[in-house]
Amino acid sequence: MSLIELGNQILKDRKNNSMSQEQLCEGICSQAALSLIERGHSAPSLEIISKIALKLKRPLRFYLQYLIEDNINQTMMMAVKTIDDLFDKQKYDQILKITEKEIDKFNNTPHQRTWYQQYLLWARLIANYRTNRISFHEALARIKELLDQKYYLLNQNKYLYHRILNSIALIYGEQKDLKSALLYYNKALKNRNVLYEEESNLGLYIQRIYYNKTKTLYDMKCYEDSIHTAKEGIDIARCLESMSLLGNFYYYLGLSYESLGYSEQDIREVYRKAAFVFEFLNKKKYLEVLHSKKKNFIS
Repeated sequence: MSLIELGNQILKDRKNNSMSQEQLCEGICSQAALSLIERGHSAPSLEIISKIALKLKRPLRFYLQYLIEDNINQTMMMAVKTIDDLFDKQKYDQILKITEKEIDKFNNTPHQRTWYQQYLLWARLIANYRTNRISFHEALARIKELLDQKYYLLNQNKYLYHRILNSIALIYGEQKDLKSALLYYNKALKNRNVLYEEESNLGLYIQRIYYNKTKTLYDMKCYEDSIHTAKEGIDIARCLESMSLLGNFYYYLGLSYESLGYSEQDIREVYRKAAFVFEFLNKKKYLEVLHSKKKNFIS
């Protein structure tokens, strides 16, 4: 990605919106400044690119991708994939070994932090917390440091920003500080237009955040809000054609329906949908829990 490509894209989007340079730059910057940006001779500030994105009806991240130096090689991406797989398996000791080894490679190399380093630092903090090497107070403080404004562009790459916010919210939730957890889930979901970008992995991760938010609202006894969020999650699952969390959304929908005294027919319907999805995806543990706790509704 380069400034020339960014300029060409802004020029193309401006013409597609039938806007002159004068119309686009109004309230944003001078026409001369916009001309330099469109010719790739000037890098716009975050404030300017945000306003341009809003006027041209583009998600901010669409333009930010042109400003992010993506110098991640194949070896680094293999390490990222390995770490992500280990997260899914909750093998945090192995994550620590990999992240420590990779971070050591950069210790004697003074240069500006890259996305890969930012990811490694985040992964190491999570692994340290999960293996009880640091307290939740220290974990939260140090993870929040990764959200510093100077790392803004780094965090926009490969949905790291959303992963950081989700991890903070999860830690707050585990400490029963549900209001703080909800605050960070809402931050992660603030710009819902990211769902409609051409980045399926981000959409799938947003879906996971919706699920975590649904659980948090249920635990807070905010059942109406939990229902609303679960239904949003179901709509997103349909939009993404992803069933991975669909059964979980239906399960919490059923729990909230029960708590609010919905009809047995409504409750039975959503639990049966959850059972169907769990069975189809071979999620045996979830299916066992459902049959054990809600057998009167799905038998």
